[in-house]
Order: sequence, then structure tokens, then C-alpha cells
Amino acid sequence: MKFRSIGMLSLTAVMAGSIAALAPVAAPAQAAPAQTCSPDSLYALSNLYDMSDTVQGQILEYQVDSNGVVDGGSWTPFSDMMTAKNKVPGQQVAPFDALGVSQDCSFYFVSNNNTSATPSSVDVYRYNPNTDSKPEIVQANMSMNSPTTGNVVAGAVAPNGEYYFGYLSRNTAADNSDAEGEVVRFHLYRYAFTPGSDPQAVAQPNERSGEVAHIDIAVDPEVFTNAAFIQLYGDLAFDADGNMILYTSYENPGFESNEQLSAVLPAAQFESIPGTWREAGAAKYLPVPRVDVQPTLYTQNAAQPVYMGTAYTGSGDMYVMSIGLTHEAEAPLQAVFNQLDVTTLTTIPGTESVSKIAVSELDPALGNDEARFYPFDLAGSGLATSFSASLEVSALVGDDDIFSMSVADQAGTQLGNTSTTPGALNAQLTLPVAPGTYTVTQQVSANADAYSTSWACVDAGGAKVAAGTGLVAEARVAGGTSVNCAFSNTVKEKLAVPENPKVSQAVRNADGSVIDPRLELATTDGIDYTLSNAHPKAGEKVTITATPQNGFALDRANLPAGWKFDSVTGTATFTVTLDKLPGTNTDGEEEHIDGAGSKPLPEDTQTQGATGLANTGAESAWLFGAAGALLLAGGTVMLLRRRAVK
Repeated sequence: MKFRSIGMLSLTAVMAGSIAALAPVAAPAQAAPAQTCSPDSLYALSNLYDMSDTVQGQILEYQVDSNGVVDGGSWTPFSDMMTAKNKVPGQQVAPFDALGVSQDCSFYFVSNNNTSATPSSVDVYRYNPNTDSKPEIVQANMSMNSPTTGNVVAGAVAPNGEYYFGYLSRNTAADNSDAEGEVVRFHLYRYAFTPGSDPQAVAQPNERSGEVAHIDIAVDPEVFTNAAFIQLYGDLAFDADGNMILYTSYENPGFESNEQLSAVLPAAQFESIPGTWREAGAAKYLPVPRVDVQPTLYTQNAAQPVYMGTAYTGSGDMYVMSIGLTHEAEAPLQAVFNQLDVTTLTTIPGTESVSKIAVSELDPALGNDEARFYPFDLAGSGLATSFSASLEVSALVGDDDIFSMSVADQAGTQLGNTSTTPGALNAQLTLPVAPGTYTVTQQVSANADAYSTSWACVDAGGAKVAAGTGLVAEARVAGGTSVNCAFSNTVKEKLAVPENPKVSQAVRNADGSVIDPRLELATTDGIDYTLSNAHPKAGEKVTITATPQNGFALDRANLPAGWKFDSVTGTATFTVTLDKLPGTNTDGEEEHIDGAGSKPLPEDTQTQGATGLANTGAESAWLFGAAGALLLAGGTVMLLRRRAVK
């Protein structure tokens, strides 16, 4: 039996139309028996069309066996049937789609209210088997702020419980006039709510609800050569850190291949953006931020199906669902499940399973000639397994230094890379991965020896799983968890030794005038010097402070004698006590000088001792005589005579 995937073009007649506007409902009359979402289960939305104006929807549960294969032949209804009708005569009703499920087993999905191929609004549904008897509308007619051709096809619940959904469009002048280059645009919406005290009450949306952003994923322009034939599908998922992983899958008949791509949107780029809520009937669409994203992986493979939905089990394994059609004349559409290798976006051999459900199994009142079964979208209670690498640089040694990171698996296969731009101090890379051990290797374009690098790997809860130094980090990631290895690059400190200043002591000239002392600071690589007093006087103390420049540290082990190191500030100080002027007493008062019997020294010795550091006069001597004391002080001979006190 051969299967082929069916593009959106094949389903246009089915997906066109609209469903009746249903008002939000009050708390359900009776809650279903308590049940939980199994970590080994996948959930799909069934859509049962009666070939006229009605669609019935239901959440189906599929089990995954120990070999990682979905048991397509065994499914169970996980919710009651819900019914919607169109409100435009002659048009088919649009499907239920964009299924997501939270960690507490709350399901969210939408129905597209279409009057054409453009989604004018959606109804948002919620269903928790522990509080709700059946899926109910929690927000009717949520207006699409910037609709383009397409239907809401993707949905997932973030770790914080908020429901995100969206649809895809191509880069065209009419639809995406602000896009740069060829892109696949993901129109991202959020339904956020403020829970009340009654868990069964319908939650009310808050200010975060509405359109969040236009996510533009760059693609190869060549794949749009036959853009008119490209039909876009996609889905989204979250990892434990709240990063969003986008998947896009589409047929390209012109290239006879199917395109698959994935991209990661870090939580920091969308989580804080408020929702833009456009009231129904408003004349203009409101602007929303545009976020450019590079794909983490892109493949072209005609053998791969077009994925209608993606989901993760509790073990972190990723599954995709496509729609297969047999060549049998009256065979219904059916769901085809495969486990996916997230590092190649290709299905894993031996994991394919087909779920072929007869219409009569869902509704005994209908026969295959009266209705058609379409499975849409997929959900699981698990989170994506992801590995992130980030780096932060304290300062640049060279203005053009570039830092790059590459991630490889245990076999050495390169999975992704990123780099900083000139002048940038940080970079981030997040990749969806399978459980396993991964390494991150950092490279520096220049001045590598000038940086000191340390790293630490932590999980989503902040627990450290590995740490070390150097340019290679390694950590293991368990299924359904996320690990981030963060590099910290700091400029290595060069050691510098402070130098003593050159001191010129005060001088008294022959005419009695005084030349004040001077301190000439050294010039030392990596050190700035400052004075406590820039204009000191004779006999004063002056403190010199040595402060290391950026990238330097004082060599505290080799400080010259007299320097004191401050471990708090990293600086060192040196104090100079300047000489008093000759002819002053210990209090700085001028002594009486009697020149009788004195003999001046030669002129070239008059200022000896006027330079150099302050000392205790070790080179001076007292000579005693009958008339008093002859003092040799600083190279000058003076005769001092004490006057008699009468």
C-alpha cells in the first residue's frame, strides 16, 4: 500500500468556510472522571465532515509502545464529540486545528472562522479532563489582527501555561511588505488568561492575548520559484526554558520535493511582547513587531512526507503526523505517524505507523459515503529536548575580535554554529536535540591568548550539571529537558609593578626665597598614579596611589619596599614624608642663625640633599665646640649658639 502526502491545495474546498460564532460558556454542569495525560501518549484532533455544512471534532489518544512506535490501530476517544456549523451558505466549515496540551493536561485548539481562504477570526477551545466535561469555547471570534491567505495550523502550550498558535504565509508584496528577503512568515498569536478561583470557570483573557509578532524565517529564494504551488504547513513546540521551536513543512511540486525546516525563537525575543488585540470590524490592522530568525536546519527530500503536526512524548522523543491516501477508490484519509530525528528532520526507519479510522467508528450514524475523516494536528504532554550554548565577553582586547561556537554530538557530527558580530559581547545558540551528550567548542578570531575562559552548564531549573575552564564544554541532556552551557570570557590581567616617584625637596635660596618640593610620578605600563596633594609643602606627607588599568593587576608579591596593597580595591599606596627646610626646628619654626665663625661651603654643595626621599639625617653629624655646636646638616655648616636667659 503506497501513501502520498496531500498539500493544502488538495484540501482547499474542505478548509474553506466558517463556523458559527459560539459565545463563551459558563462552567460545565458536570466534570468528567479524573484522568491524566500519559507521557507515552500522543493526541490528535479528528475532523469528521458530513459533506455539507457541519464538522464534528474529537481529541483522540494514541499510545506509543516500548519500541517508540505509535500504535495506530489502537486509539481511544479522549473527549466528547464537538460540533460546529458554518455561517456562510454553500461553504464548507473549516477544521479544528492547532492542538496543544499543557503539563497539567489542559488542551487548547482553535477552529478557523473563514468566509474565504483568509482566517478572519478563530474560536479558542479549552479542555481539561479533570475539570471539563467536554471541550468548550473560552474565546469566541478572536480576531486575526493581520490575516493573509492560510489557516491556523500550529499550536502549543508554553511551560507557563499560555497557549500560542499561528499560521504561515509566504513573502509577497501584498502579505509581507515589511519582510526582508525571501521568508516564511509565522503569524504568532497568544491566548493568555488569568485563572480564577473556580477551576471549572471559563478563564478570561488578559492583556497578553492577541497577535504577538511576525516571525520571519529566512529561506533559500530558489524554493519559491514555483511559489504558487507551495502549500505551507507547520507546528510549534516549547522546551523547558520556554524557547519556541518552529517547524515548517511544505510541498514544492516544481522541485518534486518536500521542504522541511526548523528554527528556534529564544524566549527573550517574544515572551515579553504584549498581545495586540484588534477588535472585530476594525478598519486597520495594528502593527506588531517583526523578528528575523535564521533556520537551524533546512532539508529538501522528496521521500519525506509533509508534516501536519508535531509532538513530544514525556521522554523527549519527537513525532510527526502526515496524511496518507491510498490508491483505493473509496479509501478515506488516514494518519501516518513517524518518529523524527530532530537533528536531520528525517523520519527514523522502522517507526512508521498508520491509523486508518472508518467514519462509522467515530459516528455510527454516518457512512463513508456521507462523511470524511481528516486527522489534523498532533500534541503531546512532553517538552522538546534542547541544548543551548551562550557566551558573554567582559571586554574586547581588539575591536574586531570575533567569538564563534559550534555544537557537536557524541559522534562528532556538527549540529549548528553561531558567532558574534564585530564589537558584540554575546551570542546565543539553541538547538533541538535528541537525549545524549553534546560538546560546544569556542573559537576566537584574534588575541585568543589575551582571554581567560570558564564555562558552566545548567538545566532549566538552574542546577549545575557540568563546569570547567577552556574553550570546550561538554554536558549530557536528558529527554524532555534543556541544558545551557554558558561561556564567560574575561580579559586576562597582566601584572604590573608600581615605581617610586622622583622627589625634589624644598630649597631655600640665598635671598631667602623658597622653592617648594616637587614629586615627579613614574610612567608605568598598566598603572595610573594619583597624588593626595598635588601642591605639597616642605615637611608634609604625600600619598601616591597606584591603580591598575583595565586588563592589568598589581603584582602584590613584588611590590617595592614601602608600598601597601589594598586587597579590596586592588590598589597600592606609598607615602613620602618631605624634608623640612634647612633652618627650621622640629615644629617648623625658623631658628636664629649666627654667622659668626661660620664658613659657607662651596656653592656646588649648597643644595645637596635637595633631591631624594625624606630621611632621618643619617649623613649629618654634630661637632661640638666651646662656643656651641657645629652642625653639618644636609651639606651646610652652621654654628648654633643658645642665648642665655636673663
